[in-house]
Amino acid sequence: MMVVTSVNGCRYCSYGHSRAALAAGISETELQKLMALDLGAFPETEVIALTFAQHYAESHCNPDPAVWQRMTSYYGERTANDIMTYLRMITFGNLLGNTFDALLSRFRGRPAPSSTFWNELMVLWGAIWMPPFRLFLQIFKSNRTVPK
Repeated sequence: MMVVTSVNGCRYCSYGHSRAALAAGISETELQKLMALDLGAFPETEVIALTFAQHYAESHCNPDPAVWQRMTSYYGERTANDIMTYLRMITFGNLLGNTFDALLSRFRGRPAPSSTFWNELMVLWGAIWMPPFRLFLQIFKSNRTVPK
């Protein structure tokens, strides 16, 4: 969480993830290292996932296939896919937080240079209607399944 959020710079996620990490028993030193992307001191069992998370965020969700292969070779396909799912969710949360910040800045008369009002509204609007719509599709799909 902290590595992706550190790369993406979402202040809301950074605050929430820091609190969760500290509550889970992560030391202040470890948390600071994660936030600074100083990953060398972590055990290999963690550093492979942490460096992948950093690469994933820095590549704008387009990781190098060789780096992904390293993940699947080390953790196995199921665990690597689970990690990827978490990274996608964290990235989406970062997008929402940063978009909300851009909208707040716009209302304060300081719009974010790389953002437009239309994009800000569409991202936030999509976050509101997408989950119920996906749930509806899932229910509709499951009702159409014919038992064998």
